[in-house]
Amino acid sequence: MIIPRLEEKKIDFLVPFVAVLTALVFGFILIILTGGDAFKGYQNLFAGMGLWPDRAQLFRLARSLENASVLALTGLSVALAFRCGLFNIGVEGQFLVGAISAAYFGILLDLPSFITIPLILVISFIHGGLWASIATYLKLKRGVHEVISTIMLNWVALNLIENYLVVGPLRVPADPGVVVPTGTHTINATAQLWSIIPAIGLKVDIIIALLATIAIYLLLFRTSLGYEIRAVGYNQEASRYSGINVDRTMFIAMFISGGLAAISGAVLVMSVLHSYPAVFRPGYGFDGIAMALVGNTTPFGVLSAGLFFGGVRQGAAMMQLVGIHKSFADILQALAVIFVAAQGIIRYLLIKYAKPITATAVAEDV
Repeated sequence: MIIPRLEEKKIDFLVPFVAVLTALVFGFILIILTGGDAFKGYQNLFAGMGLWPDRAQLFRLARSLENASVLALTGLSVALAFRCGLFNIGVEGQFLVGAISAAYFGILLDLPSFITIPLILVISFIHGGLWASIATYLKLKRGVHEVISTIMLNWVALNLIENYLVVGPLRVPADPGVVVPTGTHTINATAQLWSIIPAIGLKVDIIIALLATIAIYLLLFRTSLGYEIRAVGYNQEASRYSGINVDRTMFIAMFISGGLAAISGAVLVMSVLHSYPAVFRPGYGFDGIAMALVGNTTPFGVLSAGLFFGGVRQGAAMMQLVGIHKSFADILQALAVIFVAAQGIIRYLLIKYAKPITATAVAEDV
């Protein structure tokens, strides 16, 4: 009699979930060790995520989905580059390029919204893709590793945008003695994302993230280009020997990766901020690395990670009511990444303890 075992794909599917559950357990213990009320804290966390069916909770759910759309798009950006064997650390800079593009063209364009919104998203995508392509060019033509170039490009983007454009050409002019909001002008109403449910402030940003997830899934697993991207990620030399244009594939993958990051920045400006502020909250691009790792670099895994941690970021605000600092969301995210990174241990435990369970189930059936 052959005892069934957990298949490799099932293990790949279970590892992120086990990692997140383990992170929640460790987070619970950490709260207790620091003298907090872990039960009340987690109750507030899940309530803050908007999981209960009343209007206040639905409003929080909309905010959770708002966070999730940004996290999922940056996560998809990192995951796609990973699939091609590229480590895109420059998502942060590409994100900022998309945000400033949306702010500028949101002010410049005043066409009907059904033209303005898609047009701004396309422009932001192109700008982010071009910015990411600088790193690809340096890698392929000059031998500069993309980790080094993308990190440097992050700082170039940050300083170019926030220390020149936002305080210079795009700054809101003011008469002497008049105080004006810092940052750029507010984008036109026709450039602001549509609302799905206006009563709770739910907008189409989560729909954009879902469509992007489906598009990347179809690209990777249903097209010849996606096959080439994955093949290059597995083995560049074997791909080149089989006739795949490795340089071209890397350029395309990195362009799309940068474009996704830029769309994330554009969505945040068009949905929430409605302008580019004087100082952007840092870290969105680096959050994308965590989403890609927790989501196992699969499109729907990344979306799931974005949905969960988008809710955690919203729920963490309510945990402050019981004395737990809002940074708990970052701690939980870091713990999840650590346990995903230690997936060799998780795989070992899954295989070790799943086999006896499976064997018992087969024996009972017999």
